[in-house]
Amino acid sequence: MKAALVAGSLSFLAGSAYSQQSAVSGAGGYTTESLGVGFNLMGVSLHNPVALSGTFDSEAGATLTDADVDFSAVLTDPNATYLLEILDGTQAGAVAEIESLTATNVTVGETGLGAGAATYQIRAAGTLEDIFGDSLAGAVAVPGATTDRVWLPKDGGGFDQYFRHSGTGQYRSVALPFAATTGTPVFYPDALFVQVADTAKDVVITGMVKTTDTVAAAIEGFNLVGVTPPVGSTFGNSGMGAFLTAGGVVPTATTDRVWLPVAGGGFNQYFINGTGDWRTVALPFGASQNDTELTSGIFIQRNDAGDTGGALTVPGFYANL
Repeated sequence: MKAALVAGSLSFLAGSAYSQQSAVSGAGGYTTESLGVGFNLMGVSLHNPVALSGTFDSEAGATLTDADVDFSAVLTDPNATYLLEILDGTQAGAVAEIESLTATNVTVGETGLGAGAATYQIRAAGTLEDIFGDSLAGAVAVPGATTDRVWLPKDGGGFDQYFRHSGTGQYRSVALPFAATTGTPVFYPDALFVQVADTAKDVVITGMVKTTDTVAAAIEGFNLVGVTPPVGSTFGNSGMGAFLTAGGVVPTATTDRVWLPVAGGGFNQYFINGTGDWRTVALPFGASQNDTELTSGIFIQRNDAGDTGGALTVPGFYANL
């Protein structure tokens, strides 16, 4: 993956009519994902600008309240899926989809975040149309043998498949190819698969850099995880050692593993040993892999008992973006 970032090059106004809504500027740029024929694991590491930020006054279940803003006056796109990002407190880095909103309340999925009176920011989720545009091979009506597909993980396991409807530019469900859409959102903490059916290609993604940490879930088994920092994220600075189970000198049955895709297909597996150093599973006595840069999408294989998770931390220099 290639990336170019420009600090402060893009500036977006989130609004100034309310005390906690502010102008947000930061680094923008692009990343290039090189996709080969077959299945490609990737994440989305550049995003839409922050639309609104502030501090919640309280949380009751799945409903969070900020009396100093008017969510309904700012988050006005009826076709957008808005993502709430918690910036501090015990749930720092958590991301949740906003299911409904009023003037001073937002309601998220499941049972809430447990974020309490935390600071937050909100942005519209990028869509498949935003991310891939016309770069993938599409189909006029129904997907065929040469149609590329995007596989998005869904709650509870499994995937939904999408293809580019070349007549409209929409990314439609493979299962419902004649159903029009208003934009399929991507929940960026999850990675995704792109199934390239015709020829290898590059996908250029543009947007803003998220300069705060993002929580990664690691339930028992395999977890698709998007790596939010577009550049500079390594095993050593990722924070994964804080919530994944280490091995000894060599990995054991309960040692968690991280899988990174390699060019040309396949994966390399990594684990953290008893001294806190990352090594490859194939060469546990080899060189430290602390400086190995993470790919945009990774697998976390949770082998120890119980679900876990924690913040994937951004590199220190992101504080200056």
